[in-house]
Amino acid sequence: MKEEIQLPTKYIILIIVIFISIVIGAVVFFTRNYLSHKDELNSMIPKEIKGRIVALKDENRGSYYLEIETLKETHKIHSLPIAWEIKEYNIQVGDSISKEANSRMMLFYKLKNGIYEKCCEFEM
Repeated sequence: MKEEIQLPTKYIILIIVIFISIVIGAVVFFTRNYLSHKDELNSMIPKEIKGRIVALKDENRGSYYLEIETLKETHKIHSLPIAWEIKEYNIQVGDSISKEANSRMMLFYKLKNGIYEKCCEFEM
């Protein structure tokens, strides 16, 4: 015959409180990351960007870090979901990006025979 082990009520309450704290912490963490990513993309909308890709790093699950060098400054974009475009169109360091001010469309250009040719579009 098996004996049943019963936990005292205070341990059950402590386990429930720990579980709820972990769930709330995870929700806050992921919400904060999502909102900061959205703010970063929204801050890029009013900017005009025309430059070359100088850094391209796979961050995780389809998101890439881009560093774009223009004549005036360097733009850094974290977590841009362009994994499909990078794989499909073979986007690499040295390719060019163009984005008009107040636009959500980024145009990627590849260098072919000494001329940059448009290879794909990405909507932020």
